[in-house]
Amino acid sequence: MKKMIILLLILSLGACKTQQHLNNFYDKYQGSENSMSFKAPLFLASLMTDSDADFNAFRKKVKSVRILSLQDLNTSEFSQVNKDIKIALTRDGFENWFHINNDGNTINVSAQNRGKSVRNVVIALQSFDNLIFVNAKTQLTETELTKFITSIMKSTDDSRKKK
Repeated sequence: MKKMIILLLILSLGACKTQQHLNNFYDKYQGSENSMSFKAPLFLASLMTDSDADFNAFRKKVKSVRILSLQDLNTSEFSQVNKDIKIALTRDGFENWFHINNDGNTINVSAQNRGKSVRNVVIALQSFDNLIFVNAKTQLTETELTKFITSIMKSTDDSRKKK
C-alpha cells in the first residue's frame, strides 16, 4: 500500500511538471507592463461566437484556455519574449505544427502530444509590436485538431473572397 501511494505521488508530480517552462513563461510576463492575462473555461468563448458545428465539437474537447496578451513592445522586448516562448515550448516537448505569415502578422501553432491525442495547443499571434499567446488544454485527437484548423482557415479564406 505504501508503495502504491508513493507511485501515485510521483506520477501526479510528473503530471504537474509537464508544462513547467510554459507556466514559468506566463508567470514571468503576466505581471509586466502592458500585459493582460487570464485563464477561463472555454464555454465562456461560446457566448461570443456563432453556434458553428466545428467550433462546438472543438469546444467540447477543450478543458481550459489561458491567454496572455503583451502590447506595445519595443524591438528588444519583442525579441526577448519570442526567444523565451520558443525555449519554453521546446523544453516542454511541444512540436511546431505550422506557421502562417500574412501582411506582417504571424500565427504559430504548436502542440504537445501524447500518442495520437493532443494534450495542449499553444497559438501565438504576432503583429508589429503585439503578441497574444493562447494555451488550450485539450482532449483532441490530431485528426480533430487538423479538421478544426482547416475549417477555420477555409472560413477565413471565404470571408476574404467576399470582400
